[in-house]
Amino acid sequence: MWSRYRGRDVLLLSTVGARSGKQRTTPLVYLADGDSLVVTASNAGRDSDPGWVHNLRADPSAKVATRGRSGDFSARFAEGAEAEDLFARLAAHSPGFNRYRAITGRPFPVVVLTPKGGS
Repeated sequence: MWSRYRGRDVLLLSTVGARSGKQRTTPLVYLADGDSLVVTASNAGRDSDPGWVHNLRADPSAKVATRGRSGDFSARFAEGAEAEDLFARLAAHSPGFNRYRAITGRPFPVVVLTPKGGS
């Protein structure tokens, strides 16, 4: 599975479906920020947020797996200058995010995933 994302920092984000109650797992490009991991909800430039955003708004608990670690995380949505700074850092790391942002007028939520209990 990981070979498909060679050269990129990708995590697997597992959330509980807000409506279905079923576990949903999504691969996402991420940026490490200290112990936290940062992702954005570009949804490839579509005009709506991806489902995992709705799931995290309903329940900020998530399971995260990267090549080097896995565990339980808590999500918070960055706001204002923090969100812009983190997005700029993510886009410098993975320039496709700027292309996606140009496609849609929708602001992309930026999510900070913080390990629970020292994951």
